[in-house]
Amino acid sequence: MYYRVDKHCPGRAGYFKQSPAVVHMSLLNPRDWISYAAKVKNVEVDVGEVVVITPIRSIFESLLKHFKPEPWEKWIYKPEGRWGLWRASVYGLAVSFTHTGVGAPELSFVEELAAVGASHFIFLGLAGGLGEEVEVGDLVVPTGGVCEDGFSQHYIPYGIAIDAREEHVEMMLQAAYACRLPARTGRVWSISAPYRELEWKAAEYHGKWGCVAVEMEVCALYALSKYLSVPAVALLAVSDVVYPLGRSRFGFHEAKLSSTINSLPQVVEKYLAILAESKQKR
Repeated sequence: MYYRVDKHCPGRAGYFKQSPAVVHMSLLNPRDWISYAAKVKNVEVDVGEVVVITPIRSIFESLLKHFKPEPWEKWIYKPEGRWGLWRASVYGLAVSFTHTGVGAPELSFVEELAAVGASHFIFLGLAGGLGEEVEVGDLVVPTGGVCEDGFSQHYIPYGIAIDAREEHVEMMLQAAYACRLPARTGRVWSISAPYRELEWKAAEYHGKWGCVAVEMEVCALYALSKYLSVPAVALLAVSDVVYPLGRSRFGFHEAKLSSTINSLPQVVEKYLAILAESKQKR
């Protein structure tokens, strides 16, 4: 199977041959791992319908404070540890909240969650702003991304930009506006090497590909969403500005960012309300 990539891939042209590893069965199946782990730990498995994921501890703590979920033992990872689940019922939806490590490979457990029933994923994270208009504390709903994370290429052909489902981007925008929090849209640049965010790439990805932020996980989530055919959407808070260089600054301890992080649970709750309503109409 071949993909034409000159229209999708920044800086590359020609044809890409999809690896047989993508086409054929994987050597390791998430169902097999979960079955093994659940048997060894003697636990039932129930992960809920919707999973809210964040690698940022302060965001996770704000979610726990707002939704007051219970530590969930019906999973192969302990609630207090990485990939553990906390469960709440929100507008009739079984919602699980989880804290991961930083970086695209951390989201491989999305395959595990999807394999045992999770059918909708929400990602919350931080990002560096790209461009003259982005400010610390802004909200970004990624419409897609340029994949340089090293993980996404195992789910979509290497170098091809990934797009989110427009329906869920619009739902997240609606949720943010309902909370009186304006959010911008655009692609993101996902990378696994923060000290290799090169200026020429930032200029190209922002100027030609519409990237408004750089981060580490969104393309992985969207690639998994497409591969697994499950809905997913991301919401990011801008924690620093990285391009152009004349505007670059850190804002991790600024009041506006703290305020934005504290508002994320309200946006998620509104999104869940919209999701629940849409499910009832079907």
